[in-house]
Amino acid sequence: MGVFLTTMLFFSITGTPTDAACHCNTAAACAVFPSSPCSQVGCQDGWFGSYCQRRNIAIGQRATQSSTFTENSDRTGYTDYRFEARYGVDGRATTNFYSKPFTCTHTATGDKQPTWTVHLSSSHTDKIQHIKLYLRDGFLDRNKGMKINVGGQLCFQWSTDRYPPASADVKCQQALTGNTLIIQTSEYLALCEVQIFVCSDGWFGEDCDKQCHCFVNTEICDKITGQCLSGCAPGYMGTDCQTECPDGYYGNCTTECGNCLNAADCNKTTGICLGDCEPGWLTDTCLQPCEEGYYGDCTSKCGNCYNAACCNKDTGICPGGCAAGWLTGTCLQPCQDGRYGMNCASHCGNCLDGHVCNKSTGMCPRGCAEGWMNDTCVHPCPGGYYGTDCTSKCGNCLENDVCNKSTGICPNGCAAGWINNTCHNMCDDGRYGSGCTSGCGHCKSGTVCDRTNGICGSGCDGGYSGARCEQCPATSGHSNQVVPVAATLGTLLILALIALLTAIIYIRRLKNQLGVLQKKPEDNYISLDERTKDPVVENTYEQINNSTPYVNMGEDHQGRI
Repeated sequence: MGVFLTTMLFFSITGTPTDAACHCNTAAACAVFPSSPCSQVGCQDGWFGSYCQRRNIAIGQRATQSSTFTENSDRTGYTDYRFEARYGVDGRATTNFYSKPFTCTHTATGDKQPTWTVHLSSSHTDKIQHIKLYLRDGFLDRNKGMKINVGGQLCFQWSTDRYPPASADVKCQQALTGNTLIIQTSEYLALCEVQIFVCSDGWFGEDCDKQCHCFVNTEICDKITGQCLSGCAPGYMGTDCQTECPDGYYGNCTTECGNCLNAADCNKTTGICLGDCEPGWLTDTCLQPCEEGYYGDCTSKCGNCYNAACCNKDTGICPGGCAAGWLTGTCLQPCQDGRYGMNCASHCGNCLDGHVCNKSTGMCPRGCAEGWMNDTCVHPCPGGYYGTDCTSKCGNCLENDVCNKSTGICPNGCAAGWINNTCHNMCDDGRYGSGCTSGCGHCKSGTVCDRTNGICGSGCDGGYSGARCEQCPATSGHSNQVVPVAATLGTLLILALIALLTAIIYIRRLKNQLGVLQKKPEDNYISLDERTKDPVVENTYEQINNSTPYVNMGEDHQGRI
């Protein structure tokens, strides 16, 4: 509505008048005026030209002449008839001097300077240039040297040996302003009709067929040249303001059309695009760019451009690329889940419960999964820490291993003295070692041994010894040598017994043999081979004989050797 009112106001003060009076001869012709000329139907009385805008300002005006011819003949019905000056502007155009009713003027015989004058309205200020004369046919040579003056200024003159035709279109040498038009000859002056043509307001040209195009539409252009003091109306150029602006320009014809869709031409008067605007432009003239942050038909919002830059108002493309978290030329497509940052080139970190990170910053909305830290959760816990936000310290892993940074579990188990997966729990009282599988010894007064190595720091209960108080009570003061010495002595004792038993068996066998020999003691004794008299055996025998009672092995006796 605002655009409409602005346009109406614009045309109310500029451009071509649209209320020019129609002088066509029919109402139908006036219905399409001035789009179509009146030439097919003719004009109302007193109007001429193709558009019936050429007016005869002499018709009906007061006329005078230097003398008046009176005739009384059969042509006049034998009555005196005066061919007065007024007949020259009565509107009946003819070259037949005696046409009925009589309609021509004539000066009297003997007039040495015959003249005819029409007195125009005192309010008339239009310039005069186009005149038409209807002269008496048959005596044209009387008009040699005819002269026409407008307002005392020479309009046109024939040479003394030339004369105008019976119907003469006269164009003044220049447009003249005046309230009188005077025609003069040297002999007789007979005029059947004099027409002085002036264009109606808003029209100009020889035929008054051109409309004025003044910047101020109340201005009446020069009716001869069409020139406007206020300049040309929008859409026109040239001295007569009749040349339309070239394609692509409007207004004063130096202003380029806006950004019409498909490079279409705008209205040369208003600059309004006949279709829509190219993407990125607004208003009916398509000269106003989209507001910052919009593009296309100016209702589409720019995407997420880098550094909040404005997108191209035509295409929506961000000139410096997308802000972090966005893709494509218009930066309206977010990163795929799991990616973030410039050009979506970065992978999300290890967010808690598999949540998607912020696609611009990479920050995990609910924090990191166990074992990861910092806002983006791409940094693992430092050595020795694990769990949520890496706030939990690893337990006592075997050989100082680093625990699992998510669960805290020691990969190879716990150091001696510690149990559970995270190795944070010490062995129960009374247990020690790897996996707490060993029981403490007999520590003094029931005190707890060292959970790492089982050593009783306060000593052992009575009778027990060793660092872990695990040895039984000792029988001698040589507590550390009792077992090996006893073992050695036992071995020697067994070997001695075996040797003794062997010797006894051997001796028994000898005694059996000697018992047989004792039945004949003297014979047997004397007959003993001297080689059997071994001194060792004899001595042994004597000793046995003297210290050990004799026992007959053949008899069923029990006793000790």
